Amino acid sequence: MDENKAFKMGMKHPAPNIIRLFITQAIADTVEKECAENTSLTFGTKANTIIDEAITKACQEFDKYGIFAGIIKDQEDA
Repeated sequence: MDENKAFKMGMKHPAPNIIRLFITQAIADTVEKECAENTSLTFGTKANTIIDEAITKACQEFDKYGIFAGIIKDQEDA
């Protein structure tokens, strides 16, 4: 049996808590970057793009790591 299928626990898509994790990480990264650059925070105008990208990333990592998406990182990510 494919190892990734075992990690998906019968799910076809990431659970809402996995998607929330990625959205929270994306928001935190964006706010931290904008504060570090000392620019005006324009998160409101970027919100849809940031959320869409976070959901896409959550789905991609779910396909790769199953329920451990957002927890397991590739060696190159470290």
